[in-house]
Amino acid sequence: MKEASMPIRVLIVDDETLAREKMCELMEIVEYIVAGVATDGEEALALTESLRPDVVLMDINMPGISGIEAARLIQDRCPTPVVIMTAYQSPELLQDAADAGIGAYLFKPPDIRQIERTVPIAMARFQDLMALRRSNAELRAEIAARQKAEEERNQLAHLNFALKSGLKNQQRFGDLIGKSREMHLVYKRILHAAESDEQILISGESGTGKELAARMVHQLSARRNAPFVPVNCGAIPEALFESEAFGYRKGAFTDARTDRAGFFEAAHQGTLFLDEIGELGLMQQVKLLRAIEGHGYTPVGAQMPKMSDVRIIAATNRNLQQQVREGRMRQDFFYRVHVLTMSMPPLRKRKEDIPLLIEHFLRQLGTDLSVIPEEVMSRLCAYDWPGNVRELQNVLRRYLVIHRLEFVDSLNPVAEAAEILPTDDQEYDNGDYYAVMQAFEKCYLLKMLARHQWNKTLTAERLGIPLRTFHRRLKNLGLE
Repeated sequence: MKEASMPIRVLIVDDETLAREKMCELMEIVEYIVAGVATDGEEALALTESLRPDVVLMDINMPGISGIEAARLIQDRCPTPVVIMTAYQSPELLQDAADAGIGAYLFKPPDIRQIERTVPIAMARFQDLMALRRSNAELRAEIAARQKAEEERNQLAHLNFALKSGLKNQQRFGDLIGKSREMHLVYKRILHAAESDEQILISGESGTGKELAARMVHQLSARRNAPFVPVNCGAIPEALFESEAFGYRKGAFTDARTDRAGFFEAAHQGTLFLDEIGELGLMQQVKLLRAIEGHGYTPVGAQMPKMSDVRIIAATNRNLQQQVREGRMRQDFFYRVHVLTMSMPPLRKRKEDIPLLIEHFLRQLGTDLSVIPEEVMSRLCAYDWPGNVRELQNVLRRYLVIHRLEFVDSLNPVAEAAEILPTDDQEYDNGDYYAVMQAFEKCYLLKMLARHQWNKTLTAERLGIPLRTFHRRLKNLGLE
């Protein structure tokens, strides 16, 4: 918008020298600045693009392209108010001028009063026209976005209906494998959750497929075309949590050499999967709560907050209500993530799915069930699998490598301990009691870490050791 105190800059376009000179004299009288002069429409277009005047005063009859056609080209390339100058008028002329976006006209030869009245009106009409065009464009974009969203909702509704109709005999759902009643309940929960945009809390033991369920919810939701960002809350040190979650700006701290987005920004308009949410400390919960509640977040080193548009799906293998009672989880944080719930069943409660899972994993590894003897299959199906599906997958990989039927016996903790103990009696005589026990503990912890794919949180949980105590033992044994 042109400020009132700023003089108006004018481009004069006329093929007659005397007419151009007269207009320049009039501009000086009305205290307008002549930004430039042109002799035809093509030159007018070029000068408008380079000089960016506030208004163009253009003769209608010129060699080459007409003044109206030149005005139309100006509107397309560099929208600027145009006032045409003509010695005569007709209804057809006025209609053509209006169609070209021309806001006013001057009769030749114009006088000072006519110029002072017409030019500001033309500029004001032009501003109104531009505002109207912007509003129309925004409206069209909003209508298109709503239509697209409605189409996507309809597609999702049809897809979810088809999936619900076919659940009865379904043996897999995306990457989730199982035909048991427990898994069919999970599939239904996923479909219901996908129809909403509320936060979800997925509970279940480690290795039950909580992240796979979260991904399925995302893929069936209205956010499926935006990112799915998984975050292991237990793996982020508390001191780094804020910069990891919200990002930071260059210069925020010593090593901040460039701007970096946090996982909230990475998941914008998509789904943020917070795994092991029970590992978050109270201060971390406070920082997350504000962003989850829609108040936005501020990257480290930034001044202005950013609004977050993410759906939170949290997962835990802990009893969060117990943590609330013990004061290790804020009640407001718990209720904010605990809107919709889903529970993943342990593998021991759906053993009928074990053959399907084995067949699926073997196919992924490029083989089939023929490599598993019947005796081994029976033992695999009878075992309780404390590590759930993840442990089953790991055991299959190891079995295919060593090709030993005795492999299944190593699932017995007593047999594992016997494997770890030294077999040569001299090894017991070469050290005192504490040295021997320390060597045994080191071997045992290494074996348990390997079984659980070096996941320290899961290994500590399986051993029944607090995570901090487990880290301390690893450090004392030289394993960390």
